[in-house]
Amino acid sequence: MDTLVAKRYVKALKVSFKTNELVKLDTIFSALSDSLKQPGIARFMENPEINRNDKTSILLETIKSVKSVKLDNFFRLLIQNGRLSVIPSISKILKEEIASIKNSYTGYIYSNEALDDKSLVKLSKELGSKIGTRINLQYIKNDFNGIKIDVKDLGIEIDFSQTKIDSQIINHILKAI
Repeated sequence: MDTLVAKRYVKALKVSFKTNELVKLDTIFSALSDSLKQPGIARFMENPEINRNDKTSILLETIKSVKSVKLDNFFRLLIQNGRLSVIPSISKILKEEIASIKNSYTGYIYSNEALDDKSLVKLSKELGSKIGTRINLQYIKNDFNGIKIDVKDLGIEIDFSQTKIDSQIINHILKAI
């Protein structure tokens, strides 16, 4: 439910702000999202006994450095409609929208063997050129016996595992016999 509501708010943000402004908003929403994940802050902001004006003044104080009347009104609207719990979803969807606008995505490489930066850059460029986008791959070491590339925003998952290759070779040999 939060996702559907958040999409409507992100749509309003896209209409109201330029792309470069959306990038700045992304950092604000990420920080607020992280803050609202802390139990004490979340309980305070969701507490119905606390006056909405107090919540509004606290929230506007945190974003006053942006100096945007549109953003101030946006947060007033969120508080008025009791939608502060949607901020983490707004942050996530806003990141996805910015990535889509910029045609630039982040992906992850999982492997138990270390990859150097040169290989990461090469894989990023080659994968990006195959699908016509810019991809930034980040290496994450884990116990996966092989290599797995995952770009969630594009729905791409490529993996080469030793066990999968071994089982395919065995099946191929068994079929040949």
